[in-house]
Amino acid sequence: MDKQKLIYNIIKILEENNFSRKNIHIQKFISFLSYRIDNIPFSFSIDKYGPFSSELRDELYSMVLWGDLFYIDNQYNTKNNLLSINQPIYQKIETEIKQYANIIDELSFDNMLIYGTLFYILNNTCSRDKDSIIQLFYNTVDTTFTNEQLEEPLDKLLKTYFDGIVGYRDRKTGYYVLPADWDDGEDYTKYLKEK
Repeated sequence: MDKQKLIYNIIKILEENNFSRKNIHIQKFISFLSYRIDNIPFSFSIDKYGPFSSELRDELYSMVLWGDLFYIDNQYNTKNNLLSINQPIYQKIETEIKQYANIIDELSFDNMLIYGTLFYILNNTCSRDKDSIIQLFYNTVDTTFTNEQLEEPLDKLLKTYFDGIVGYRDRKTGYYVLPADWDDGEDYTKYLKEK
């Protein structure tokens, strides 16, 4: 998928739905989409503000520099409709963004950081133990959030996206990763997370 077309259309979807288009929102929405839709051409790592892609940052800067996007009042805005993608992909992206935004409820900086980081952790670990996930959050993000602030978002994400899922697909190798204590005699395929 073309990087600039993807960015442009995601920002267009955010505009049409009156969602914020600040850097943190774009980074976290595209990080989320990278686990929900195939062929998202950005890789993310974790930093003190959650999932972050330097490639995405550079593409956004380039698109503003070349006039494909406007950057006004700390938000990205679309300029024209020259970078459209096919309608089924656009609709899938829009559906995923709306569902995720509905789960988050208030798209504040803190909520984007919390949900984005928890979603990233859940997609990169076999553990579904809430205490372990929260500890990974604290080990990853420079934060002063309390356990209470993390528990509701974690519950929402687990229920919506990870109910009954015990493993994950390694995005680099394509192999499925299961917990070390998994019983090899059991049919594991029904528990794996698929996009």
